[in-house]
Amino acid sequence: MNKKLFSIILIGILILGCHPLTNLSNSQPITVNLGEPFNLKINQEALIVSEDINIKFLTVKEDSRCPLNMQCVWPGQVKIVVKIIHKNQDLGDFNLISRVGENPVKTFKNYGVELMEVTPLPKNNETVEMSDYQAILVVNESTL
Repeated sequence: MNKKLFSIILIGILILGCHPLTNLSNSQPITVNLGEPFNLKINQEALIVSEDINIKFLTVKEDSRCPLNMQCVWPGQVKIVVKIIHKNQDLGDFNLISRVGENPVKTFKNYGVELMEVTPLPKNNETVEMSDYQAILVVNESTL
């Protein structure tokens, strides 16, 4: 009987030990205020409580920015994808683009989201790991 109980417990521990742990650092959304810039990592989510808006940084779709210490004809751009949920309604995935001196605002409902900056900048002949990217975003009420 003791061997059977021990075997069952051991099998349970092995099964539970094989499940991947979730990344606790990105599991809870950060709370931010409307009109204040905030920083997100890949798969991290922000919540604007006063407006019931959730924004999750999904991925970097393109990064053609000129690498550090390089001379480029065109400064390039970075394009990220965020998921926006407003009042429990999934509004979909939005492409946000940042170019030198130009950060277009994407509008949804009565709001606008702007990609202010993405770090790190590329380095010559080095690939930026997806997990290293961070985006600075801001959500404002739209004037349109």
